[in-house]
Amino acid sequence: KNYTPEAIAREYAGNLTTPKPLSTVKTVLSEKYSVSSSMVTGKLKMSAVISKINANKPIIPAISYGAGQGGHAVVVSGYQQIPDSTSYVTIMDSLSGKRILSVAYSSSSDREVKYYLPGSTTKYNVVQYLIVG
Repeated sequence: KNYTPEAIAREYAGNLTTPKPLSTVKTVLSEKYSVSSSMVTGKLKMSAVISKINANKPIIPAISYGAGQGGHAVVVSGYQQIPDSTSYVTIMDSLSGKRILSVAYSSSSDREVKYYLPGSTTKYNVVQYLIVG
């Protein structure tokens, strides 16, 4: 059977353009790849990125563009931590491949990771995320 991203999207989502909940990704991971994941509702904090990536557990955030505006999902695959300065989160983004997002971070302030579209400075909230593995 063909397990390309497009084939999986068609099988589980019906098409490639209709937004689906993050639970669809959880179902695909479980049913097609026998990979467990856990859902977390709320903001994605830099401390969660650090602890999960250190534990070799990628994170799949669901980003909200605003009420009724849809959203987007990416995969957080790494980070670079610079103490008491700007840190960086590495994402795999279907809109533009591998990208780096900057996050203001200090040991005394656990900052929220926000998403921005390529070429934009508008930052969007993570509303929930999957921890894979």
